[in-house]
Amino acid sequence: MRDKREFFRFDHPKDIMIGKGRIVYEPSYETWILPGGIRTRDQARAELMAKTINEITLRQEESKRKAVRK
Repeated sequence: MRDKREFFRFDHPKDIMIGKGRIVYEPSYETWILPGGIRTRDQARAELMAKTINEITLRQEESKRKAVRK
């Protein structure tokens, strides 16, 4: 029986990581999986989504830091 951690591990060489933004590559369909389960074969679109996720995450973290300082 496979370890659950192994089953849920995503580490394909085509996964896209930009800062905290991550888009997972699904080799059996040859697609990247975008938020909402949308699949794309367009690498540029997947990279743009990873960049957008990173920017949103950084803004949220900065907003939280500002709220804690008040």
